[in-house]
Amino acid sequence: MNSVKLNKNKKNVNITFFEYKLSFITQPYFIFHRDFPNNGIPNIDQNGFELYKKTNDQNKQNIENILQFLRELNEEETEENAVEIDSFDFLEESLSELDVQWDYSQRKNAIIQQEIQKQAVDFLKNSLNLNEHEIYELSPSESLENSLINLQLALNNPNISLIINPKLGFYLNNFSTEEIDFYLKANFFAYDKATKTAYLKKNKSWTESSDYLKANFIFEVAKLTGLVIKNIKLIIFDEFKSNIEKGKIPFFITDAASSSNSKPKKDDNGEREKLRKKIVNGTFFKYENLDINFYSIVSSNINKIVKNPMIATDKKTEEVNFKWPKELKYIDNSDFGNFEDKIKQIVDSYFLKAPIYSKNGEFNLDEFLESTYGKDKEFNKLILFLYMTDKYYFSTQIKKITNILNTKYISDFQNTVDLRKTIPNYFSIGAIELLSKYIKKDKRYIWYDYEGVTSIVPMLDSTKPYQQFTNQVSIIETVNGEIILKNNQICQNFLKDPLNLTLIDLVDNLINVYANKADYYVVFNKTYENSRNNELCELVKTKYLNNDLEFIKQMEQIGINDFAVFESMVNHINNNTLDLRDFLTKRTINIEYKDDVLFPNNLVKIKNRDKENIETITGAIEQLDKWIYPTINTTSKGKQSIPNNMLNFNIFELFGLTGIKKVEKLITESQVKTKYHSYFKEYKDLDIKNGSMAMEAAINRQLNIIKDNEWNEKEAELKKYCQNDVVAMLVTFDFFKMIILDALPEIEQYLFQIDNQIISYDKNLKRIILIDEMSF
Repeated sequence: MNSVKLNKNKKNVNITFFEYKLSFITQPYFIFHRDFPNNGIPNIDQNGFELYKKTNDQNKQNIENILQFLRELNEEETEENAVEIDSFDFLEESLSELDVQWDYSQRKNAIIQQEIQKQAVDFLKNSLNLNEHEIYELSPSESLENSLINLQLALNNPNISLIINPKLGFYLNNFSTEEIDFYLKANFFAYDKATKTAYLKKNKSWTESSDYLKANFIFEVAKLTGLVIKNIKLIIFDEFKSNIEKGKIPFFITDAASSSNSKPKKDDNGEREKLRKKIVNGTFFKYENLDINFYSIVSSNINKIVKNPMIATDKKTEEVNFKWPKELKYIDNSDFGNFEDKIKQIVDSYFLKAPIYSKNGEFNLDEFLESTYGKDKEFNKLILFLYMTDKYYFSTQIKKITNILNTKYISDFQNTVDLRKTIPNYFSIGAIELLSKYIKKDKRYIWYDYEGVTSIVPMLDSTKPYQQFTNQVSIIETVNGEIILKNNQICQNFLKDPLNLTLIDLVDNLINVYANKADYYVVFNKTYENSRNNELCELVKTKYLNNDLEFIKQMEQIGINDFAVFESMVNHINNNTLDLRDFLTKRTINIEYKDDVLFPNNLVKIKNRDKENIETITGAIEQLDKWIYPTINTTSKGKQSIPNNMLNFNIFELFGLTGIKKVEKLITESQVKTKYHSYFKEYKDLDIKNGSMAMEAAINRQLNIIKDNEWNEKEAELKKYCQNDVVAMLVTFDFFKMIILDALPEIEQYLFQIDNQIISYDKNLKRIILIDEMSF
């Protein structure tokens, strides 16, 4: 193996897997120039195209404004997928294998990484039947020069079989200049000297296309340094392992990966789910006895990856199996290319002075959108909104970015936003009928919000890495719109210490939510709460199936004599949960759109549009056609269908977002004082300002970074934050109610006077009507 001697008189630039992957998913300029919050983004591209008007320090402020908008947009997308990715995203963001420059300054990250490393080493040692003396572990924090020297010593030592944390370096003499030296730098988890196998590791439970890219990078750098690699394997978390023990990370070794760049969604069909697992962990090639793996792809002239098979059901036998084409199909544009040429492109990108925003004199980012190995979507969105300016801040969900981001996309996006600017804020019959569910006479409503803690190391038996546990809940009970005080407090706050969290703690939190079988439960985005409740139910079920006598006794002590009792509690909560977010989504009523009615919403402060350009609601069908149903879909069989785009509430000033903090900000800006407003605190005035900060505090306590004295103070702040989230729900509901009553004051007579009825509106009679709930 070659050695590397760094020249301290020159600037040393490392090309790691981070830069290598970026070279496949972003334009060259942004491989090295990514500190845009501090340094800004050039307004003139390589072709002389002007992206935005630059005045003084406006660039930096514009970027910060757009980044804030994109953060809100990302939070929205995360909420949409709360079941799968909430905990994973939070931790993986800091623990990604992509971040080869590990930040040891953060104690949380260091502690987590050390525990993963320790358990992964033990796992591989046991898998290879090695003893401690046959393993040599290099320090990940030592310099490249020292690491290469120690790696060579370990390779030469006949008593060493397995090397942990090998780091490879190669001086790029042909590409270096008088001022700058360029180096290739690659590190991976382990090297088995006997089989010459490189073991990669990542902190995920699924494989993806970029795993092949990582394997290729390691293999090519190893060739340059003289390290022989004859096999490549990947260690991931095993989310499918049964009987996972508390404190023990389940690992899995795979030889190949899925060709997708995202995790396949779960399938309710048992047989299909079994096959999906093989795609998730990359074992589907072995299942079909195909000799395709990391090594065979990166070491051959194939240099591209094979498409995932389809999962199909045989119509005759109803058997579920993989459906392979007669010949293996490779993914277009997955070619790794010539490694030396690719590295030269990366080096050249270091010296670029500007990116590319245009083609033939027009805005165009098409070339940098699609990649087999991922997307640099945040950069593309940042550039998009810099070009369009804040005049067109709006969720890209109205026109998703696929493989086109050019002047046509800009025109379509702007036209869509411009149309929405002319549409008045309204609510429809669906909003009235939703309101009915919240105003029933003498019914007990439990408004609650969970906060959670997560860990890569399973916190409880039968749980997975990254699984989130709802150790905190805040609860407010209302009857007939009035808050029921508990011990002279408006809110009950239950916070279980993450340091010693037990399953019975989580059960206790749910029993508090159950509140002796209240009538209704109110949350914002019920996907999250209901999923956590179901997960808890499964954990409790496992304890009973395993006849865990200690746990069963604990359950009996809190009044639960068998699993069926607890299951009925969970089902009662989930089946009677109302989701405030439904007010901001598509209508849920089942009527013909021409029978629907739009009512004006006059309480929202107009923002980012001109009041004189907003149309007035007339009730004409033409308005529905223009605003709600501008297109009619034609199916392949020639049938026409009208897309259901009617919203319960249309509020332009939310800019296509539906997060509760966005709604609260709008209420404040509109200077609307709701019934519960005095209980609400601005999030900026709290020590814990958002869910990420709450999660951070809980994780730091779980890792014992936060000690007892500090935890007592942090506990109080966490309770304030969680309580504020529940108050925010009450404020939001009252805001929706006020908008409806402002337009239809006659509804006030029905507030908390109805029971088994739904309030609606008859278009022909032009008045409020009551409908029997059973016939609704």
